[in-house]
Amino acid sequence: AQGTRFMGGFAVRDDAIDDVVARLETVKQSFESALQQFLNDFDRNKEDWITENDEYAHIIRDQVPDRETVANAFKFEFKLYKLQPLEGFEPDEVEIADQILHEIGLSCREMSDRLLERKRAISGQNLSKQLDPLVSKLDTLSFGNGRILRVLSEFRALRESIPAVRIDQDHPCFGRVLTFLTMCSDDKKLECIVNGQFSVTRLIEGLRTDVSESGASLASTTPKPSVVSTGAYF
Repeated sequence: AQGTRFMGGFAVRDDAIDDVVARLETVKQSFESALQQFLNDFDRNKEDWITENDEYAHIIRDQVPDRETVANAFKFEFKLYKLQPLEGFEPDEVEIADQILHEIGLSCREMSDRLLERKRAISGQNLSKQLDPLVSKLDTLSFGNGRILRVLSEFRALRESIPAVRIDQDHPCFGRVLTFLTMCSDDKKLECIVNGQFSVTRLIEGLRTDVSESGASLASTTPKPSVVSTGAYF
């Protein structure tokens, strides 16, 4: 998929537009072919309908439009617009990036709330797909902006790290995703991602370390078996 919703249409990167137009032309041809087939059979199907429902013949003739009217009611078209700011009014790249990242943060907060409210486990595939719109939006609106590209890279890393298994709130991946979404939903914490202080790789390593230390702590506090006079271990 290419593009992200923007002003009633879709914003598409320049380097992807040729592929998008080619796909749209293919869809247009399929649409026009199906429409022509429908129109070829329209009058015959209408008369068959009237014959099968003779008592409603006058209603069908009066209310069902003719072939030409139906043909004019269907159309497949698309328009291309290239957005470019007026000279002297170019927007500040940092401000644009901050606005886009703020919108992403709001979406992250909504997603994290949904995950916390969820009572059942979620498949890794489904969880990964929920990140797709965010990745697509960042990719489409990045326009080479370093701040956005760094966040985009971490989103992709997070998506690739999600295993294809059932994930409940006790699964390590759940905490990883939730932590990342929480970071992105806070403007100040998001800066840690932008400047490289926080990354998905470090997050995964940190969680593994916590699990290892927890296991070692548990082992050290487990009482060793003691021998009593009967020779049994308790």
